[in-house]
Amino acid sequence: EEGFLIPGGVWHQVHNFGDENVMILGTIAPAIWSDDDRGSEIEYLEKANTYLPGKTHIKRWPQKDPYLSESGMVHITSANSLHLLHGEQYHMLVSLMVNTERMQVGKITLSGNSASEPETHAGDEMVYALEGPLVIKIIAKGSSSKSVSARSFEIEQGGKFLIPEGTEHQYFNFNEITSAALFSMAPGNI
Repeated sequence: EEGFLIPGGVWHQVHNFGDENVMILGTIAPAIWSDDDRGSEIEYLEKANTYLPGKTHIKRWPQKDPYLSESGMVHITSANSLHLLHGEQYHMLVSLMVNTERMQVGKITLSGNSASEPETHAGDEMVYALEGPLVIKIIAKGSSSKSVSARSFEIEQGGKFLIPEGTEHQYFNFNEITSAALFSMAPGNI
């Protein structure tokens, strides 16, 4: 997967010069991790970092140098994404492509027969299944993450799912193979 971060006001146009169809997922937004300077800061790719919800603060990504071009557009590849292990007990790989004051875009990867930890965040989240299926468990307000009052939705490869802000949710992969999805979030207040 590859992408571009295109700042507001930068003229751009997309062309496909090949013979095959190309699918583009575009996100336009006015970061779920706030700039209130709480928690530790993750700034670089030197080693595997663990993101702990409510405890870790991630600065702007990608950083302005060395990826920022004259136009302000940034070519984003797996090599210059910020790779994090999400969670304390259950680990999910999060490859953060964009983290700005307006939006976050990244990829989540779950190995076979695994789950993420339940999470809640500000901002609506759009999930697009790259490799599936991926199960998303929605946990009812006021109930335990182990409660039977949760609802689960399975999205197949190519499927999409909207998680409204403030909705507690958890990802599951009940298969032997890896599941992966792109996510895009715009900030909001709970």
